[in-house]
Amino acid sequence: EALISITEREQLLELFAEERPELVFHAAAYKHVPMMEMHPAQAVMTNVIGTYNTLRCAEAAGVKSFVLISTDKAVARHSVMGCTKRLCEQMILGWRGEMTCWAVRFGNVVGSRGSVVPLFERQIELGGPVTITHPEMTRYMMTIREAVSLVIKTLTVAKEIVSLAEALVRARGLRPGADIEIVYTGLRPGERLHEELLGPDEGSRPTDHPAIMEVVSPKSFSPEDLEWTIRRLEELAREGRADELVRTLKVAASDHPPHPPEEPRLERRRERGKVADDS
Repeated sequence: EALISITEREQLLELFAEERPELVFHAAAYKHVPMMEMHPAQAVMTNVIGTYNTLRCAEAAGVKSFVLISTDKAVARHSVMGCTKRLCEQMILGWRGEMTCWAVRFGNVVGSRGSVVPLFERQIELGGPVTITHPEMTRYMMTIREAVSLVIKTLTVAKEIVSLAEALVRARGLRPGADIEIVYTGLRPGERLHEELLGPDEGSRPTDHPAIMEVVSPKSFSPEDLEWTIRRLEELAREGRADELVRTLKVAASDHPPHPPEEPRLERRRERGKVADDS
């Protein structure tokens, strides 16, 4: 048992050297979408730099298998949180080493911290109202047991949030809209009405497990470009340049990731029998 931050690479390296695990499930990340819109530097430092640190330390310690817990929000690359997780998926896709790496995309896990279910239950116990951002909002839902078991097939049916709220109200023997009011509050920063499991440039294919599908995603980063992008994001995050950080992050998570600037070249020419340098 240890309590350290994945942003502290040296401490993480010491932990891996001591424990020498064979398998790593990497679930450490900030996941709250509106909060990460307000704190992009913390999102990048933990979700991106922390994941990169964990990958490198795991490889150095001889870990055989590494599983990244990702999210359906990495598909649209709309929010800061989604973009950070998409970049983490790109790390997995482009990893070159002895360690075998996977990324697993989850939807919303019912009952987990920040889930709407405990919130709705508290609001119902207090007599309402139940607050929902939008009447057409949908999310992919799975239970904690299903999430742990990787039964991703349950994500193929999107659940309307309003239907979930109404079901919880009826489960208490109450009537939605009559006994318990339902109020729509509007989308929060970084949120979308609907989430997807596959991007427009992705496909899927079956696996040996009937409840798990494999996402076929293009690898858009070279190892050199990925290294430069992560270092650039870390620099912007540490310097507190939030606007530029978000712009760079969203470009990095797009279909056309950034490339490191070319080094200036020294042009040489011959003039009157002598070699002159152009600066």
